[in-house]
Amino acid sequence: MPSTHFEHTVNSGRGYCTLAITVGAIAEVLEDPVSLAFWQGESALERIDAPTGRSGLVVSGAFLLYLAVDMMVGVVCRHRFRRSMGAVYLHHVGCLVPTAYFILPSPPRGYFLYVCGEALTAVRVLPPVARWHARGVVFACRRVLWTYLLCRDLYLWEDTAEIFGGAAATMPPCVCLLLLGLDVMWWREHARTGAEHRSLSGAAGSAGSGGGGEADGDAVEMEGSLLLPRTSEAGAADAAGPTPSGDYAIDVPSRSPGEGASCMGDEGDGDGAGGCAGSRRGGEQEHFATDLLRTAPSVIGLDSL
Repeated sequence: MPSTHFEHTVNSGRGYCTLAITVGAIAEVLEDPVSLAFWQGESALERIDAPTGRSGLVVSGAFLLYLAVDMMVGVVCRHRFRRSMGAVYLHHVGCLVPTAYFILPSPPRGYFLYVCGEALTAVRVLPPVARWHARGVVFACRRVLWTYLLCRDLYLWEDTAEIFGGAAATMPPCVCLLLLGLDVMWWREHARTGAEHRSLSGAAGSAGSGGGGEADGDAVEMEGSLLLPRTSEAGAADAAGPTPSGDYAIDVPSRSPGEGASCMGDEGDGDGAGGCAGSRRGGEQEHFATDLLRTAPSVIGLDSL
């Protein structure tokens, strides 16, 4: 379903916020890349649990504030969002609780690998087509990241429990499993909207070549959705043939800004994509029947009677 203007504005704000947070998290990890080798005994554990100081507190505090504000906007302005927000709330709660737990007195360095996964939201700042391809790459990287973190947290569970307690040591593996499950769901929506966009683009291209008209160009974004290329009015008129009065006039159906959208968008934005495709096909069949009734008299010679 096409995004509303409000939803598109919020998505852009999310992208810029998480871009800054993700860059900060990557910088924290790269300050001591040796900490990535979690299997190297006690020395690795010390590096993973090492406090990150003021810089880490700023990045984790910004992430905590982002999660809280974004969830509050989603709840208060729920009627202005067309996409399902349930998975977003689940994601935010799953990230907000451990962030709030580990943020004081200083977040450990190992925490910031989780924040790097926000790159999936940060790619919202890219143009529509580039964003869709970038999301496919980020999805693959996130699966590797969550699997790595799950192995790390299970491997170090006993040592982490001695430092932070059993409940705190159990949170990271549970968050990994939650994020893996959400990624599976979001990836299915991502792949489905891509397949529907390609099929509808192919249908539109076939119609344009058959009618003698050229497509208007690449897909463009309107309020967060990709609109399919449309054939020119001249090509549509040539395809319809002469009317009973002898001219080639044809009524081109008007469209609302959201109609015909491929629904290729952000995480969970594929909701209702099948409905978009169904309404497009129904509208095309209706206009085809109207044009057929209009041109039939001239074809069979009834216009001379």
